[in-house]
Amino acid sequence: AGSAGAAGCHRQHVERGERHAAEGRIPQALIEYQSALEFEPNDAELHQRIGDLLALRREYKDAIAFYRKAFELDPERLGASMSEARLLAFGDPKRARELVQQGLERGPDRSDVQLTRAHVALAHGDVEEARLAAQRAIEIDPASSVAWAQLGKVEQARIRKHQLGGVLAPTEVFQAALDA
Repeated sequence: AGSAGAAGCHRQHVERGERHAAEGRIPQALIEYQSALEFEPNDAELHQRIGDLLALRREYKDAIAFYRKAFELDPERLGASMSEARLLAFGDPKRARELVQQGLERGPDRSDVQLTRAHVALAHGDVEEARLAAQRAIEIDPASSVAWAQLGKVEQARIRKHQLGGVLAPTEVFQAALDA
């Protein structure tokens, strides 16, 4: 009976948290989700949701901890791992690249893995790697506006790279940016 009661309390907190999150009340959603974790501390999905909300609030250090825990609890939860990698792209690039590599090994045909690969590559100035990854994300999901936007960022970076070198980018680079 105690277990059923705990499951019911967990579910109620999650449902209230979902309502708060949907209505933009992030602090209240976090309180409900964290209350739900008291009843089911190994809920990987909930750890990832909390990470997402914390990232929205720009509380990156805490978000990273929740993403990491979600992935530890459920190694198939690549979304949490890729979210962590995106947040670490500038602060801990080695770890970000490790997470991307794990993602490529486990889910090479996932758009979010390829988009994270592109983000991390761009963060380190590897424009060609970023371009390949963004193009692969589009191949996987041609309707993804996020993938197309990522390719646009990559093409802008290609133009900047030429400009920083004091050289006008070739016409095809500008055309690729327009096409993206």
